[in-house]
Amino acid sequence: MKKFTTLLLALSLFGCAGMFIESAPISIKQGDVRHMLTARYGGIEPSEASMIKAMNKRAKVICNGSFELVNEARKKVPLGSTELTREIRCL
Repeated sequence: MKKFTTLLLALSLFGCAGMFIESAPISIKQGDVRHMLTARYGGIEPSEASMIKAMNKRAKVICNGSFELVNEARKKVPLGSTELTREIRCL
């Protein structure tokens, strides 16, 4: 039982934890809705390339297909991670 608990804890820390992508719609002006996607990478999280790939996949789901990248910003956060924020507009 102890080995199973340890394995479960390890999978929860390293498996899905790094692919969490937060998203929120923002209104710029009447009829122009954009979305902010935010995620962290580095440390124990996946690399920047895999995070961008996951964020692009999430953007396609949000926009039902095509989207335009409007802005992108990176910010260093504790524990050696980087927070990546992307602003997208659905086409």
